[in-house]
Amino acid sequence: MVCYKEVISLISIILITGFSFAPERFARVSSQTILFYALPGERLGETVGGFLMGTTFIFRLFSMMIVSSVLTLTTSMDDFTQFFHKLKVPLEVSMMLTTAIRFIPTLDRKRRFILEAQKARGTRFNDKGIVGPIRSYFPIMIPMFINSILMANSLSMAMLNRGYGLTRTCTVLREISFAPRDYWVFSLIVLLLTLAVFIRFSLHLGVL
Repeated sequence: MVCYKEVISLISIILITGFSFAPERFARVSSQTILFYALPGERLGETVGGFLMGTTFIFRLFSMMIVSSVLTLTTSMDDFTQFFHKLKVPLEVSMMLTTAIRFIPTLDRKRRFILEAQKARGTRFNDKGIVGPIRSYFPIMIPMFINSILMANSLSMAMLNRGYGLTRTCTVLREISFAPRDYWVFSLIVLLLTLAVFIRFSLHLGVL
Protein backbone atom coordinates (compact mmCIF):
# COMPACT_ATOMS: atom_id res chain seq x y z
CA MET A 1 0.00 0.00 0.00
CA VAL A 2 2.87 2.33 0.79
CA CYS A 3 4.53 1.62 -2.57
CA TYR A 4 1.23 2.32 -4.33
CA LYS A 5 0.97 5.74 -2.67
CA GLU A 6 4.57 6.58 -3.50
CA VAL A 7 4.08 5.69 -7.15
CA ILE A 8 0.93 7.82 -7.28
CA SER A 9 2.84 10.74 -5.71
CA LEU A 10 5.66 10.47 -8.23
CA ILE A 11 3.26 10.32 -11.17
CA SER A 12 1.38 13.33 -9.77
CA ILE A 13 4.60 15.35 -9.55
CA ILE A 14 5.47 14.54 -13.16
CA LEU A 15 1.98 15.39 -14.44
CA ILE A 16 1.67 18.62 -12.45
CA THR A 17 5.08 19.75 -13.69
CA GLY A 18 4.02 19.02 -17.26
CA PHE A 19 0.88 21.11 -16.84
CA SER A 20 2.80 23.96 -15.16
CA PHE A 21 5.30 24.57 -17.98
CA ALA A 22 3.73 26.26 -21.00
CA PRO A 23 5.09 25.55 -24.51
CA GLU A 24 6.52 29.10 -24.73
CA ARG A 25 9.00 28.34 -21.95
CA PHE A 26 10.95 25.84 -24.05
CA ALA A 27 13.45 26.57 -26.82
CA ARG A 28 13.13 23.33 -28.77
CA VAL A 29 10.07 22.61 -30.89
CA SER A 30 10.00 18.99 -29.74
CA SER A 31 9.68 20.13 -26.12
CA GLN A 32 6.72 22.39 -27.03
CA THR A 33 4.66 19.46 -28.26
CA ILE A 34 1.41 18.86 -26.36
CA LEU A 35 0.86 15.27 -25.27
CA PHE A 36 -2.76 15.72 -24.14
CA TYR A 37 -5.11 18.28 -22.64
CA ALA A 38 -6.59 18.00 -19.14
CA LEU A 39 -9.55 20.32 -19.83
CA PRO A 40 -11.87 20.52 -22.82
CA GLY A 41 -11.26 23.19 -25.41
CA GLU A 42 -7.54 22.43 -25.60
CA ARG A 43 -6.79 23.97 -22.21
CA LEU A 44 -4.15 22.97 -19.67
CA GLY A 45 -1.93 20.93 -21.96
CA GLU A 46 0.72 18.46 -20.88
CA THR A 47 3.90 19.47 -22.72
CA VAL A 48 6.74 17.13 -23.57
CA GLY A 49 9.24 19.52 -22.02
CA GLY A 50 7.24 19.73 -18.80
CA PHE A 51 6.98 15.96 -18.66
CA LEU A 52 10.75 15.63 -19.09
CA MET A 53 11.29 18.38 -16.51
CA GLY A 54 9.15 16.51 -13.98
CA THR A 55 11.05 13.29 -14.69
CA THR A 56 14.29 15.21 -14.13
CA PHE A 57 13.02 16.43 -10.76
CA ILE A 58 12.28 12.84 -9.74
CA PHE A 59 15.75 11.66 -10.79
CA ARG A 60 17.34 14.53 -8.86
CA LEU A 61 15.31 13.65 -5.78
CA PHE A 62 16.29 9.99 -5.95
CA SER A 63 19.95 10.82 -6.59
CA MET A 64 20.07 13.09 -3.54
CA MET A 65 18.42 10.41 -1.41
CA ILE A 66 20.83 7.71 -2.58
CA VAL A 67 23.94 9.86 -2.19
CA SER A 68 22.94 11.09 1.28
CA SER A 69 22.11 7.55 2.41
CA VAL A 70 25.43 6.16 1.16
CA LEU A 71 27.32 9.06 2.76
CA THR A 72 25.73 8.68 6.18
CA LEU A 73 26.00 4.87 6.15
CA THR A 74 29.69 4.78 5.21
CA THR A 75 31.03 7.77 7.18
CA SER A 76 31.28 8.01 10.96
CA MET A 77 30.26 11.10 12.87
CA ASP A 78 33.86 11.63 14.05
CA ASP A 79 34.99 11.86 10.43
CA PHE A 80 32.22 14.36 9.72
CA THR A 81 33.31 16.50 12.66
CA GLN A 82 36.97 16.41 11.63
CA PHE A 83 36.07 17.20 8.03
CA PHE A 84 34.15 20.31 9.09
CA HIS A 85 37.01 21.23 11.40
CA LYS A 86 39.52 21.02 8.51
CA LEU A 87 37.23 23.29 6.51
CA LYS A 88 37.53 25.86 9.33
CA VAL A 89 33.85 25.53 10.20
CA PRO A 90 33.12 26.79 13.76
CA LEU A 91 32.94 24.00 16.31
CA GLU A 92 29.36 24.86 17.29
CA VAL A 93 28.18 24.68 13.68
CA SER A 94 29.97 21.39 12.96
CA MET A 95 28.59 19.89 16.17
CA MET A 96 25.09 21.00 15.22
CA LEU A 97 25.36 19.52 11.71
CA THR A 98 26.80 16.18 12.84
CA THR A 99 24.22 15.88 15.63
CA ALA A 100 21.40 16.51 13.16
CA ILE A 101 22.78 13.82 10.81
CA ARG A 102 23.25 11.42 13.71
CA PHE A 103 19.66 11.72 14.94
CA ILE A 104 17.96 11.24 11.54
CA PRO A 105 17.71 7.42 11.93
CA THR A 106 16.71 7.82 15.58
CA LEU A 107 13.84 10.13 14.68
CA ASP A 108 12.77 7.80 11.87
CA ARG A 109 12.68 4.88 14.32
CA LYS A 110 10.62 6.94 16.77
CA ARG A 111 8.26 7.88 13.94
CA ARG A 112 7.63 4.20 13.20
CA PHE A 113 7.02 3.47 16.89
CA ILE A 114 4.55 6.36 17.17
CA LEU A 115 2.78 5.29 13.97
CA GLU A 116 2.34 1.74 15.26
CA ALA A 117 1.17 3.01 18.65
CA GLN A 118 -1.41 5.34 17.11
CA LYS A 119 -2.68 2.57 14.84
CA ALA A 120 -3.06 0.34 17.90
CA ARG A 121 -5.18 3.11 19.47
CA GLY A 122 -7.49 3.11 16.45
CA THR A 123 -6.24 6.22 14.66
CA ARG A 124 -7.21 6.28 10.98
CA PHE A 125 -4.69 7.50 8.43
CA ASN A 126 -6.77 7.01 5.28
CA ASP A 127 -9.16 9.96 5.55
CA LYS A 128 -10.26 11.19 2.15
CA GLY A 129 -10.32 14.71 0.83
CA ILE A 130 -7.68 17.44 0.78
CA VAL A 131 -7.62 18.19 4.51
CA GLY A 132 -8.20 14.58 5.61
CA PRO A 133 -4.65 13.22 5.09
CA ILE A 134 -3.16 16.33 6.72
CA ARG A 135 -5.47 16.05 9.73
CA SER A 136 -4.78 12.33 10.11
CA TYR A 137 -1.05 12.91 10.57
CA PHE A 138 -1.44 15.30 13.51
CA PRO A 139 -1.34 12.33 15.96
CA ILE A 140 2.14 11.58 14.58
CA MET A 141 3.59 15.06 14.25
CA ILE A 142 2.69 16.28 17.75
CA PRO A 143 4.40 13.35 19.58
CA MET A 144 7.34 13.71 17.18
CA PHE A 145 7.81 17.37 18.13
CA ILE A 146 7.54 16.55 21.83
CA ASN A 147 10.05 13.68 21.51
CA SER A 148 12.44 15.90 19.57
CA ILE A 149 12.32 18.59 22.26
CA LEU A 150 12.88 16.02 25.01
CA MET A 151 15.80 14.48 23.09
CA ALA A 152 17.38 17.90 22.57
CA ASN A 153 16.99 18.71 26.27
CA SER A 154 18.55 15.39 27.32
CA LEU A 155 21.40 15.87 24.85
CA SER A 156 22.16 19.39 26.09
CA MET A 157 22.21 18.20 29.72
CA ALA A 158 24.55 15.32 28.83
CA MET A 159 26.90 17.66 26.95
CA LEU A 160 26.99 20.12 29.84
CA ASN A 161 27.70 17.33 32.34
CA ARG A 162 30.64 16.23 30.18
CA GLY A 163 32.11 19.73 30.09
CA TYR A 164 31.20 20.69 26.53
CA GLY A 165 32.21 24.27 25.82
CA LEU A 166 34.76 24.47 28.64
CA THR A 167 37.61 24.80 26.15
CA ARG A 168 37.76 25.95 22.54
CA THR A 169 40.37 23.36 21.58
CA CYS A 170 39.04 20.36 19.64
CA THR A 171 40.85 17.08 20.29
CA VAL A 172 40.25 13.74 18.58
CA LEU A 173 41.39 10.19 19.19
CA ARG A 174 42.20 9.49 15.53
CA GLU A 175 43.29 12.14 13.07
CA ILE A 176 42.00 11.68 9.53
CA SER A 177 44.21 12.40 6.53
CA PHE A 178 43.76 12.39 2.78
CA ALA A 179 44.95 9.27 0.94
CA PRO A 180 45.93 9.14 -2.76
CA ARG A 181 42.56 7.60 -3.62
CA ASP A 182 40.84 10.63 -2.09
CA TYR A 183 42.70 12.94 -4.45
CA TRP A 184 41.84 10.67 -7.38
CA VAL A 185 38.13 10.71 -6.48
CA PHE A 186 38.18 14.49 -5.98
CA SER A 187 39.88 14.94 -9.38
CA LEU A 188 37.29 12.66 -11.00
CA ILE A 189 34.44 14.68 -9.51
CA VAL A 190 35.95 17.96 -10.72
CA LEU A 191 36.47 16.44 -14.18
CA LEU A 192 32.89 15.21 -14.41
CA LEU A 193 31.57 18.58 -13.23
CA THR A 194 33.67 20.42 -15.81
CA LEU A 195 32.50 18.02 -18.53
CA ALA A 196 28.85 18.56 -17.54
CA VAL A 197 29.24 22.36 -17.66
CA PHE A 198 30.96 22.10 -21.08
CA ILE A 199 28.19 19.89 -22.50
CA ARG A 200 25.47 22.14 -21.10
CA PHE A 201 26.76 25.60 -22.04
CA SER A 202 29.13 24.95 -24.96
CA LEU A 203 27.41 22.13 -26.84
CA HIS A 204 23.91 23.20 -25.69
CA LEU A 205 22.91 19.61 -25.01
CA GLY A 206 20.29 18.83 -22.42
CA VAL A 207 18.35 22.04 -23.17
CA LEU A 208 14.60 21.55 -23.44
